[in-house]
Amino acid sequence: MKITSKKNISLERDYGAQIMQIILSTKIISLCQTKKRHSTHSIIM
Repeated sequence: MKITSKKNISLERDYGAQIMQIILSTKIISLCQTKKRHSTHSIIM
């Protein structure tokens, strides 16, 4: 029982880390996209 509970905890930690990485990566991508939009707008202006 103890071994399985420990495994579940580690799995949850890994899953949480993966979710955080995905959220961070999507945020960075969206930031880059907005920056690109701003730069293109400034070039057009």
